[in-house]
Amino acid sequence: DELVSLASKCEAGDPLNPTNEFWWSQQFRHLLGFESEADFPDVFESWSSRLHPQEKDTVLGAFAAHLNDRSGRTPYDIDYRLQLKNGSYRWFCARGATQRDAQGVPLRVAGSLADIDDQRRQQDDGKQHDQRHNQIPNVGAQGGNHGKRIEDLFTSEGKIAVKHIEQGLPQ
Repeated sequence: DELVSLASKCEAGDPLNPTNEFWWSQQFRHLLGFESEADFPDVFESWSSRLHPQEKDTVLGAFAAHLNDRSGRTPYDIDYRLQLKNGSYRWFCARGATQRDAQGVPLRVAGSLADIDDQRRQQDDGKQHDQRHNQIPNVGAQGGNHGKRIEDLFTSEGKIAVKHIEQGLPQ
């Protein structure tokens, strides 16, 4: 069942309710650089206080919307940054499912957390490349066979390849 499948992947917790406990798995703690419940307690704030300020309201809002939708149709599937124990931030993808009673009241939430930092950084690098691509004038616009394609002006690291520009411009 989906709830058990999600819970086995990384983290699990009960809904945000003062009478319910939160539980963070050891896998979850290790993803953030923590070793035990002593340094990452089983409380909501252990997680929420580590949300990146730019995503915190969105993440908490998505969690609340998921819990408060008694129909169970609002998914919890969101990417956000969490602060690691060492102070740095990494991107994660969180997914959750909620077990509900007959009236749709949340009984238990289980979720998974996947480290997607490398993929997000590659995407961001690609977006930056595209932005630079669109900002550089077409060197070949002066006609003839003097220009290089804009894609040829960049190295694999996204830096302008000066030799290509010099070779492509008329003297």
